[in-house]
Amino acid sequence: MFIQQEILSAWTNGRRTKGTAAGWISANAVCCHHNGQNTDQRGRGGMLPTRESGVSYHCFNCGFTAGWQPGRRITLKMRKLLGWMGVSEDDIRRLSLFALSNLDTSLDVKKEVIKELPKFECKEVCPGHDLLDWFVMQDITADDLDQAIKILDYVDSRGLENKVDYFKWHNDKNTHIYNRVLAPFTWLGQPMGYTGRSIIPAKRKYYTEHPPHFVFNYDKQQQDAKFCLVVEGVFDAIAIDGLSILTNECNESQANIIDSLNREVIVVPDRDKAGMSLIRDAMEYGWNVAFPDWGQNIKDSSDAVAQYGQLFTMRSILDSVETSNLKIQLMMKRWVDN
Repeated sequence: MFIQQEILSAWTNGRRTKGTAAGWISANAVCCHHNGQNTDQRGRGGMLPTRESGVSYHCFNCGFTAGWQPGRRITLKMRKLLGWMGVSEDDIRRLSLFALSNLDTSLDVKKEVIKELPKFECKEVCPGHDLLDWFVMQDITADDLDQAIKILDYVDSRGLENKVDYFKWHNDKNTHIYNRVLAPFTWLGQPMGYTGRSIIPAKRKYYTEHPPHFVFNYDKQQQDAKFCLVVEGVFDAIAIDGLSILTNECNESQANIIDSLNREVIVVPDRDKAGMSLIRDAMEYGWNVAFPDWGQNIKDSSDAVAQYGQLFTMRSILDSVETSNLKIQLMMKRWVDN
């Protein structure tokens, strides 16, 4: 009831509204010019309180819809609508956190999530063998063994010695993936390509194959977790059991995938100017941002795990979460400058 009242109050605040026999509260739509249409001046937007103390919004001009029901998270579309209605970012975050704290755990979340997820076209299965397989093969050559040890040493140097099961390696010197540690991508158990990180200086540090708008490590997220960590790189995600958006900008499709987990989202940005883009995206999507107290030589989560270990790194992330957009903006420049 609290969230319903807040949304309805935002809709009627300062607008000329009109009630209909069906229960709609009509006013000029706030969404049209955001969706490439002319500004509505004919009262084509409607908000409908539901019997379950939720709300439904529909624009009869541009067709934008959004809604919320008790026991559910506040979706990205509803957060956008709230912003267009003039609700502050801090208040949107407050409502989102309140909704998350009152999720109905009796709902079949898994079925709901799968229904919302995109269907990616399967990609090539990651080539090569599991990294540890090379050490038990009977006919492994001395050169292959030497190369496999170099791959393993690189994984250890990234603080991922206990995550070896993530990785593969290919021993064909004539392929573009030789001298690369390979991390397979999957989506709901199906192959979605891979990334190969060079362990020697190379013009192309990463060789990556994956579908557009992909989110790495979704399959590894625990169903009953209270939060998820979002980072840029694959190695960062593996290091802290988080999600990687594979770049420093999160698009709406990726945001919808992340929000479908129905939990608090904590962004852990890289400590460089490029990381500021992800921080700005986090504020737009109503997510929290962590600014851990790491040494100046620590650029990202993978560096932190290599330096401090996973347990300390996770604790430092959770202890540094900011929820206020104002504080996030203040911390953002300090995070990069330091």
